[in-house]
This record gives sequence, C-alpha cells and structure tokens, in this order.
Amino acid sequence: MTLIPVDEPVAEPVSIPILEENVRTQLKALFDTDKALVKPQYFSEISERADFMKK
Repeated sequence: MTLIPVDEPVAEPVSIPILEENVRTQLKALFDTDKALVKPQYFSEISERADFMKK
C-alpha cells in the first residue's frame, strides 16, 4: 500500500473546559416489570440532567 500525502490543513487543538467542582445528582426512575420503557413522568427530570451534561 502506498500513502499519498494530502495537502489538507491539520485541525487545531480544541480547548475543553474543566469543571472546578464535582457534581452529583440522583435520579430515581421506576420501570414496569420486564420492561425497559421510560415512563413519561420521568421525562422532565431526565431532560434536566441531559441539559446539564451538555454544558
């Protein structure tokens, strides 16, 4: 196999923010027996935690 050089720019390093504190949260979601479906009553709590993790 022969490698052919490509004149594409190399990506610049990305700065990743580091949290200054540890964060802990607890989510208690109950499931029906033998089911893996998340009940609608837990959607808002799950969404709040997902929004936090996206920050």
